[in-house]
Amino acid sequence: MAGKKALAMIPNRKQLQQLKRLTVANLAMKLLKIFEHHIGAEKAISRAALFRKVFGRGEEPSLADEFR
Repeated sequence: MAGKKALAMIPNRKQLQQLKRLTVANLAMKLLKIFEHHIGAEKAISRAALFRKVFGRGEEPSLADEFR
């Protein structure tokens, strides 16, 4: 019985796509609200500060970042 309940909780492909769209829309709305206050060069926001505001934690440096 418990196995059937666990399998029923796994979203299908269509549900996963809908969840991804919601996540992208939520991120977009959050970014729009943040960027309202950072228009122009004198009010610029750094990549690290933007990451911190969006995700609520600092970013971890990676080798890919160094190559960029």
